[in-house]
Amino acid sequence: MFYCATLGVNLVACLAWWIAGGAG
Repeated sequence: MFYCATLGVNLVACLAWWIAGGAG
């Protein structure tokens, strides 16, 4: 469960960073 949660958070953070980088 911890791994799944970490993977989810990492995915969200990466996605947000990718969107911010593409928008900026």
